[in-house]
Amino acid sequence: MEAGEKLLQKVAARKDRLGDEAAFLYAFMAMDSGDAKLGASRFEEFLKNRPRSRKGDEAAWFAAYATFRTGSEGKEAARTKFARLVHDYPDSSLALQGLYWQARCSKPRDAASARRSAWRPRT
Repeated sequence: MEAGEKLLQKVAARKDRLGDEAAFLYAFMAMDSGDAKLGASRFEEFLKNRPRSRKGDEAAWFAAYATFRTGSEGKEAARTKFARLVHDYPDSSLALQGLYWQARCSKPRDAASARRSAWRPRT
């Protein structure tokens, strides 16, 4: 582990806003380096350890998208995680994207219903 990554983990251990930012960046770096499986795992850890973080919706989004990026075997798990994003963060600007990706990950027979939800006007 590099010195920078160790420092980031140390800051991520803090239970404040700076700790949230560091933990999010730590998770994102794994995904950004091309390891979608590790990225998904780290974002799930973020959501578990920081349930009230203001970055929760973004972490839920990236956990779902990273899972999608793991390949066809991750498609059903990704659909479930996109559904979680929509359910847990309905007012997030990412909720509509979550509905879209939920439809993309659905089986063809279920996709139409998911698409209708994504296109329904929100109030």
